[in-house]
Amino acid sequence: MKKNIYSKLTALLLLAGVTTITSCLKDNRYVDFENVGTLIELPIAASGLFHAEAFPILNTPQSFKVPVNVAAPKALGSALTVTLIVDAAALKKYNDDTEAQYKIDSLAYENDNTGTVDQPAPPALYTLLPSNYYTLDNLKVTVPANQHLGYMTVTLPNTTLLNPSTAYALPISIADASGQKISQYKTVFYNVQAKNQYDGVYTVKGFVTREGDDGTLAGIIKSGVTRPLATVSASAVSFQIPWRDGSSAGGLAGTTITVNSATNKITVASSSNPALKNLPGYDNRYDPATKTFYISVYWGTGPSNRATTDTLVYKGPR
Repeated sequence: MKKNIYSKLTALLLLAGVTTITSCLKDNRYVDFENVGTLIELPIAASGLFHAEAFPILNTPQSFKVPVNVAAPKALGSALTVTLIVDAAALKKYNDDTEAQYKIDSLAYENDNTGTVDQPAPPALYTLLPSNYYTLDNLKVTVPANQHLGYMTVTLPNTTLLNPSTAYALPISIADASGQKISQYKTVFYNVQAKNQYDGVYTVKGFVTREGDDGTLAGIIKSGVTRPLATVSASAVSFQIPWRDGSSAGGLAGTTITVNSATNKITVASSSNPALKNLPGYDNRYDPATKTFYISVYWGTGPSNRATTDTLVYKGPR
C-alpha cells in the first residue's frame, strides 16, 4: 500500500516539474538572446551616468578613449558609423533636475514638524568642460566589420587649465547609429578631474591635545580614521584635521597641505584661521617612497590651545 502511494507521489512530482519547465520556456519574461537584435551603446553608461577621468596637472597632452559598443550576439559583417555629440542639453537637464529636487527636499525639511525629515545636502552641480580645454579626434566613430568596439579619443592638451575646485563634465551621447537601434545606455558624463600626485584617501594615526578636554576629543586617534586629500593645486591638497573620535576639528575651514617639490617639506595652513602653524622643531614632511605625510601643527592660544601630530598613509584613490 505504501509502495503504491510513493509511486503515485513520485509521478505527480515529475509531472509538476515538467509542467513548470514548459511554462518557464513559454514565459515571455525570459529573454531569447538570439532574437534580441543589435543595440548601439556607450558601454560605460551601464554602470552609471557619471564616469571619472582623473589626470595629473601637466601642460603636455593627455587623453582618454570613449568606447562605442555594438551589443549583439554576433558582430556586424560590415563597418558601422556611429555619430556622437557633446550633449550640453543633457547636462543642463541633469543640473536643473538636481537643483529642483533639492528645493523640494529643502521645503519638506523646513515644513517638517515631526523631526523625521533629514536636511538635504547641497546638490552636486557640474560645469560643462570648456571647449578649449579638450579636442576630439572624430565625432563619427567607426566600428570595424566583425568587431564590437570602436573608439573616440578625447585629448586634454593642458590640464593646468583645470580648476581643481570645479566639477567639470564632458557629456557625450549617441546621436545616430546608421539605422541601428540606439540603446538606453546612450549618454555618459565624463567627470574630468585634475589630480596631483598627493591626491587620495589616507589612513590617519596620531595624537591630539586640546586644553581642558575631558578625553572626548583629545587623545590617541581611534583606529580606522581616514581622510580624503583633494587636489587644490599642483602641489597642495585639502585636509580636515581629525579629533580623537574621527570627527573634524572646527574653525579650520580651508586647511591645506602644501608640498615643496624640491625638498618634500610641507606647510600646513588654514585660510580661515591664521593661527594654524607647523610645530617648530618637528620635521613636517612628505615621503614619496611610502606616500606618507608626517604632520605636527598647533593652533589657538591661552585656554583653547590645540595641537595634533599625525601620520597620514596613502590608502587608495578618492
